[in-house]
Amino acid sequence: MSPRPLDMDALLSALGGAENIDALEPCTTRVRIEVRDPRVVDRDAVRAVGAHGATAAGRVVQVVVGPSADDLAAGIAARLWPDNTGATHDAG
Repeated sequence: MSPRPLDMDALLSALGGAENIDALEPCTTRVRIEVRDPRVVDRDAVRAVGAHGATAAGRVVQVVVGPSADDLAAGIAARLWPDNTGATHDAG
């Protein structure tokens, strides 16, 4: 059985909304996401939308999704920064 796809709107909401995301980068089985305010990230909600797990250290949240990390990062980047053709973004 293949894993269910993540609900992108629910995931973004769990991460504190699109305006809370500064940068992201896929990494093998997870997506590293730099957030503006880590206090508004709901890690339980991230897991509830289908991620295997979520960890946070400072402003970096790692969403564990398995081998679909590249696709997830590309989907988030396309939604947040449609003019950016890459899967990573650095607001800096």
